[in-house]
Amino acid sequence: MRGLVLMVALAACGSSSSADDIAQCSDSACSPDICTRNGECDAASDVRTLHVTWTVNGLPAGAANCSSFPDLELDFISDFGDSFGFAPVPCMEGQFSIDRIPMRFTQVELGELSGQSESAFVDGNNDVMFDLAF
Repeated sequence: MRGLVLMVALAACGSSSSADDIAQCSDSACSPDICTRNGECDAASDVRTLHVTWTVNGLPAGAANCSSFPDLELDFISDFGDSFGFAPVPCMEGQFSIDRIPMRFTQVELGELSGQSESAFVDGNNDVMFDLAF
């Protein structure tokens, strides 16, 4: 996704991740662990791939249904309150997948840029589904 900006908030245990940390993270630097999408080094068994999908008022996301909010903000929230996310996420895509996300991120918030949002928990299949009703 061209123009996607990563937003990082305070990470767990008092450490923080910055755009520089994420840019410098690599599997070789994390070995034997892997570099996660939020710039941490974690065991492969402690990360997963999440799939976020959404509809708009019960209809598939698309240019017409997303015309009033073409770009969304997507945040991943952990059990410890730390978060990171992406913006802009094109509404009309109707989906966003991310691999290498630490297992502690169990909640997802999806919404308008600096506006209304909805949140949901990750299900047992590593999926999160929204029906946006803004």
